[in-house]
Amino acid sequence: MKWSSSVFVAALVLAWPQAPAAAESSIEVPECVAVRSEARTHEHGFDHVVHIRNGCPVAVQCVVSTTRDPEPSHRLTVPAGEEKGIVTRTRARRPEFEPTVSCKRRARAQLSGPHGS
Repeated sequence: MKWSSSVFVAALVLAWPQAPAAAESSIEVPECVAVRSEARTHEHGFDHVVHIRNGCPVAVQCVVSTTRDPEPSHRLTVPAGEEKGIVTRTRARRPEFEPTVSCKRRARAQLSGPHGS
């Protein structure tokens, strides 16, 4: 039986392991929230850090992941007027990553009783 080169190439392409699809980066936050990413270098590689600055008058609850680490997601609450950073990966070999962040404003806590007293 003689194999044609096109059949061999087709079999090779089908059997070749495919790289996983790259995760998409997205930022879905209120206008009063700013997000930035940082790769901190040290002797063992890079730490991937996502910073969230909350300029809103209320706290925001955020879910954070990255294109390098789409799972698990990290959850954090950032109080009004504060900034928090979260390390999403330590000892990474490469500094490149993009944050994926979704934040929602928390409802203001009721300060008075049920009758407005």
